[in-house]
Amino acid sequence: MKRGICLTALYPQAMKDKDLLIRLIYKIARQGIFNCIEYYFEGSYQDMTSIRHMTDKMEIDTIYLAGFPMKAQKIDLSCKDEIKRRESVVFCKDLLTNARVLGAQKMLILSGPAWDESNPGEVCNQMKKSVLELLAVRHWNDPQITLEFFNDTGEPYLAFGHVSLVYKLLSKINQNEFGITYDTSHVAQLNEDIISTYELLGPWIKHLHLANSVSKIKSSPLYGDKHPLFGVRYGDFSEDDIIRILQTLKKKQCWKHLDVCSFEVISREDKSQDEYFNSVSEQAKYIFSHMGGE
Repeated sequence: MKRGICLTALYPQAMKDKDLLIRLIYKIARQGIFNCIEYYFEGSYQDMTSIRHMTDKMEIDTIYLAGFPMKAQKIDLSCKDEIKRRESVVFCKDLLTNARVLGAQKMLILSGPAWDESNPGEVCNQMKKSVLELLAVRHWNDPQITLEFFNDTGEPYLAFGHVSLVYKLLSKINQNEFGITYDTSHVAQLNEDIISTYELLGPWIKHLHLANSVSKIKSSPLYGDKHPLFGVRYGDFSEDDIIRILQTLKKKQCWKHLDVCSFEVISREDKSQDEYFNSVSEQAKYIFSHMGGE
């Protein structure tokens, strides 16, 4: 199992700064805690090939976070409007080309905004069409497509969405080239149980985000999809909570299909990005050392 870190959540300026991104890749390789990075990058073909050269040289796997521009530009793969849905698929095909150039092992996508009315069958059908159209242009050695699901009744209000709806979609597609990203903080925000939902979705979980959230105290500045460090006040998870969850999943043999386990923390202005990176690294080192093996 690869050990990952969501790099551009900590250093958002690296999304447009090739030199910074390359320095961070070198730093991670020398550090030795992580052997996979998750990032989004906007730049020229030459910049992307330089980044790929560095990740190849350092033997670092990569996950291309297409979700960043998708969320920013309100791309909607589950849209009921067929024209907008098809335009969204074209947008994602272009992102897949970038992920291919960067040599990514996976490309992470999102669904789109939650629908105003409850219509799980139709939203599933629209999302299924988009995923299959995207898979149809995927080359045999292209990045695997992984869908990250979010809170559908709170920030960021995305269609996928509730675990039962995610399961319904996965049952309709069921292809090896398609999986899901399971984020512990998103499941907490959905007020769902981690162990039972992981067991339900386990056959499709190939990518895990270990992340914290504050989902119970609305007055907290960290309430919602803010991805703080583990152990913050009112947080849903401590480091030891995550260790217990991982050890339980291992005992239940739920890791069969999982190939990347990453940490996702969003840096804030209360301390420097390097300080956040160091804190994430310390927490990751502690948790990885207690996971109980692969």
